[in-house]
Amino acid sequence: MIKPSQQEFERLAQQLSSGLILGLIQVIFAVSYAALMFSGRLSSYMAYAMTATLITAAAGGLYGLFSQEPTFVSGPESGTTSVLAGVMIGLAAVPASTTPPLHGIASLLEQPWRAELAVGVLLVIVLRWMNKRLGPAPGIPLFVLLTTLLVNLAVRQLCPDAPACSLDRWFFPPFGRFEWLPPWKLELDSGMALELLRLLPSFLAVAFVGTLTVLLSLSSLELTYRSDYRLEPALRLHGPMTLFTAALGGYLCVISIGRSTMCHQTRGGRWSCLVIAGVCVAVLFARSRSIPGGRAAPA
Repeated sequence: MIKPSQQEFERLAQQLSSGLILGLIQVIFAVSYAALMFSGRLSSYMAYAMTATLITAAAGGLYGLFSQEPTFVSGPESGTTSVLAGVMIGLAAVPASTTPPLHGIASLLEQPWRAELAVGVLLVIVLRWMNKRLGPAPGIPLFVLLTTLLVNLAVRQLCPDAPACSLDRWFFPPFGRFEWLPPWKLELDSGMALELLRLLPSFLAVAFVGTLTVLLSLSSLELTYRSDYRLEPALRLHGPMTLFTAALGGYLCVISIGRSTMCHQTRGGRWSCLVIAGVCVAVLFARSRSIPGGRAAPA
């Protein structure tokens, strides 16, 4: 009987660690893109956007299992998400606002010396040191773990009543439960079919942007990885993955340059893909519940 070598165990640990890092990053991007698509007067449907982006992130995390490069990570991307956000605004007849929010800038000018800003700068320095000293694979997970423990201990235990330790200043507001409308419960009537037909040019625009993003991403990753990749297999893989994601309630997932590069640098692999998808699915089902009916309602 052949026993796994220590090198194989180390390789597996690296892939699992890389998958955990990328899974958390996938969730963060999913939340950001959900806020982009359903903002302003559409914010009451934010829970649906969270479901769609997390499903897309989970399916995209599996991309490396079937691609020519196991460290390729796919998921929701800014290009396609921005186009979809425009489609949503036009569909709901919501006037788009182009004025950037100034609340954060005004708050910083009123009180430039903020404890959380100083801690953030310090953490960047610590992360850079740990990355050089330990390497990305062990350094980043250790940094995330220690930072989470220390910040929670300091804010919640050492100075819970002090204004500088207010939870609103250190943490994002907690999410409520997502209202999940499974796609197989949608009622497709003649009116909705006509609406989908009317939106066909917008769908083609999203498909064009997605295809262009895939080509540009592969060209950039070839330079980063110093390797040549065939475009045809990548495009053929995106086709069925998009159909699979859409059938689950998600949307177009595209190869990510930044996340793929990080997976490569942290020595990820095919096991990392499963961990990435698992983290996204865990967040989805931990904070979601199905809607009894088939019609969408504000979250």
